[in-house]
Amino acid sequence: MDKEQKTGMDGEGESRPIGLRTFSSDVAEAVKREQGSIIKVAVNEYERRQHEQENVSPTSKKNILFLTVGIIFLAGAAGLLFYTLLSRPKDNLPAPAPAKSSIIYADFHTGLVIDRLTGSRLAERLRNQIALSGKSGTIEDIYLTENGGLVETERFLALLGAHTPPNLTRSLTNEFMVGSYKTTDSGHAFIVLQTRDFANTFAGMLDWEGRLWEDFYKIFGTETPGQVTDLARSDFEDLLIKNKNARALKRADKTIAILYIFLDEKNLLIADNVETVTEVLARGMLR
Repeated sequence: MDKEQKTGMDGEGESRPIGLRTFSSDVAEAVKREQGSIIKVAVNEYERRQHEQENVSPTSKKNILFLTVGIIFLAGAAGLLFYTLLSRPKDNLPAPAPAKSSIIYADFHTGLVIDRLTGSRLAERLRNQIALSGKSGTIEDIYLTENGGLVETERFLALLGAHTPPNLTRSLTNEFMVGSYKTTDSGHAFIVLQTRDFANTFAGMLDWEGRLWEDFYKIFGTETPGQVTDLARSDFEDLLIKNKNARALKRADKTIAILYIFLDEKNLLIADNVETVTEVLARGMLR
């Protein structure tokens, strides 16, 4: 009895598992159901099975076509992404974040990539950034990178072509700051240099006075070359700002072209107006 439940008999007397459909059994059932020609029924059943196989078989033409189109689409998308990453201009890449905080507190930081920029081109790049408007009373820290690394003091002065006296260069640390103090009209440039030897830095600045304006006028001033030459022949004057001694080069109308002041025995500030000095002193040194 159990055996009869598990197997059935086909047309030739051979047993087969119940539930296992074969082409011959499907044809036999179709003949009984439709009462038609066995050949016609067999052909129809064969075509039906072929159609089902084409729809589910991974090797069917339709499925192969869908698979091929999908692979081509994915390959194209990956290629487009790869090309976009490779063709991105390097000059548009953002500068890396500064490794350390700015020397004085700044409201925001801007990185400038200065690869292959020297002399006038570097000064112009700085001047354009410094002149950008911003919220009045804020300070922007502008840090410079070259070949992916932060630019140090001696390198910065060399790139500008500054005529820095050797004793001054040796007395400075590697850290400096280029900043922009934003006012209602524009941004005003300033530079902070740090010294490890106050006496030599002070003596070096006195020696540098004769070339200081020539080296920095493209960042600080608006004078023509002729006016720069005339002003460079002028002498620096003593100036007192917030009870601190400063040295300033003034124009014929008594406005300040450039000045420098020791904020303390470690930090030297170069600027072009008293307001910038006052703001920097009010903020104090971070390091």
